[in-house]
Amino acid sequence: MIEASQQPDTLLLQLMQMANQLPQTAKDEINQILAPIATQGALHGLSPETLETIYSVAYSMYQSSQYEKAREIFQTLTMLDHFEYKYLFGLASCYQMQKSYQQAVETYAHCFLLEPNDPAVPFYSAYCHMMLKQYDAAASGFDAAIRWAGEQAQFAEIKERAISMLALVKRKKASA
Repeated sequence: MIEASQQPDTLLLQLMQMANQLPQTAKDEINQILAPIATQGALHGLSPETLETIYSVAYSMYQSSQYEKAREIFQTLTMLDHFEYKYLFGLASCYQMQKSYQQAVETYAHCFLLEPNDPAVPFYSAYCHMMLKQYDAAASGFDAAIRWAGEQAQFAEIKERAISMLALVKRKKASA
């Protein structure tokens, strides 16, 4: 049950967990409703190939630790195509690397709406919560990452990292 008196970050985590429990048919219906909505990139005649080229530049900037330049490009990409998960995830990652943790948390929340089954989203959001000393929200996020990873082989590494980070958060919370 969601209570109005809860902190926005806690509410967001609860909403994320509730949305993840939606049946696949409901998720498909939501995507069908949103699919016809044109993106700015499409309205301006930008092809998917052009957007992918711009993404490659942003990703290269990120890889070379040029986070401010990468953030600007990812921000532009998200305005051009707000349905592309990797653009939002890149933007959230830039905020995180620039230590703009609250902005990162908010952007990771948008990522969740596009890719609710990716345990990387609650994992990195939880990391940002930890850096903000919001240990309850961090623990909840790491726990969500562990559960969403489940026994899926492609998520084994992030699950192990989440288990370690959850233990760290519990220690930090106990000593706070």
